[in-house]
Amino acid sequence: MNISNTLADHTQPYHDLLRITSLVTHTDQDGEPVHELKLSCWSMTYTAFANSQCWIEADALGHLSLVEVMGHCVWEDQIPVLYLTYIGKPKLDQFMSLPCLYTLPRDLCPLPDISDQLVHAVVGLKTKPLQHFVKLVLERRDRLQAFMQLPASQNDHHAYPGGLLEHSLSVARNVIGMIQLNEPEMPIEMQEAGFIAGLLHDIGKTRTYRKGGFQQPMALLMDHDQLTLELCAVGLSYLDRAIPEIATMLRHVWTCASPGARYGKPAMTTLARYLRDADGQSAMSNTHKRVSRNYSKRGMLSSKHQRLWLPATNQPVYTSA
Repeated sequence: MNISNTLADHTQPYHDLLRITSLVTHTDQDGEPVHELKLSCWSMTYTAFANSQCWIEADALGHLSLVEVMGHCVWEDQIPVLYLTYIGKPKLDQFMSLPCLYTLPRDLCPLPDISDQLVHAVVGLKTKPLQHFVKLVLERRDRLQAFMQLPASQNDHHAYPGGLLEHSLSVARNVIGMIQLNEPEMPIEMQEAGFIAGLLHDIGKTRTYRKGGFQQPMALLMDHDQLTLELCAVGLSYLDRAIPEIATMLRHVWTCASPGARYGKPAMTTLARYLRDADGQSAMSNTHKRVSRNYSKRGMLSSKHQRLWLPATNQPVYTSA
């Protein structure tokens, strides 16, 4: 493909930060190498081309790399196609200036409706430092795909692709529901910190699970919750400067003692209890729906890890369409 001959008269200059979700290299009619890329953000996926005249910074190309791209956008059959003149690594201030979760590639999520809900909820946070915290923790090449695609367990609750995201968002919402029911006067920064605590409580599973729900070797050495502070370290360091008390509270909520825990200080905030209960509610409700086939079965039911009882009633069972 000779890119210079492909460009139409009606082109638009293009400059943005995008994720590389696919990369194939071939040769054009003159024998010159051409990179064909899929470049994604939350709202759009582009097909892009970069020939030998495109300036590509060293080590910029890689799966899920965040890159700064410049070039021209051409509409071909009502589809935007990018012809690039520059591909490079963005600076931190460029990344931080983007809207939160802008660089998550929506087309990689097996549950796009759930991921839409995630973006809507995080963008709606009123505490801007917490948005930046989520950006620093999630918008990373080494974990964003895992967080969106992995199951929450191997054979238990939310054990399907995208289950980790669905469970995490469910727990975050449950925490907010408990706060609004019991402590509606709680300051908004604490309420939203509770949401973040629920959203990221299982972030360690991005290191202990792999695609298909199978455990990584690391899972034999430590529990996923013991990795939470490590994976949130950069974000917590940022919060230490922005809102230090909230950073300390998140550390406490994620590490304080809970039933069966072998470590941790006693819980000293209701958010810790809300998180524990919200996690259990999300897991058990999903198990109930799965084992009972969305509540169409009644009686004593069994899953791999527990027995469940759903009493028979005279009321019809309503299932979602």
